[in-house]
Amino acid sequence: MNQTIVGNKLYQFRKKNYISFREMTDIVKTKYENVKIFTSKLSGRNMVREMYTTDPTGTPPVYDYEERGYWVLWDTDALGYRTVVLKNIEKIIVDDETFYVE
Repeated sequence: MNQTIVGNKLYQFRKKNYISFREMTDIVKTKYENVKIFTSKLSGRNMVREMYTTDPTGTPPVYDYEERGYWVLWDTDALGYRTVVLKNIEKIIVDDETFYVE
């Protein structure tokens, strides 16, 4: 393989901002601004949504599924709550900064 191509691929890989699963959950829980979440549904289809941890009035959801591996987040596109499987989150964008979940 060409040295330039390999070098560029290694640079792109190293350039990505990786965070642990725990760091991702801490970021999303403490941010009350919108967070763009890249995940997959239970059916396997990809889902990209802008979500909040609270609804527009500031009320958090009454469902507590975190110990089961789910989050209930406010979806700004559907204007309602959506359930997100925590282990399926691949990356998040917060304040124009992209974080890849390991």
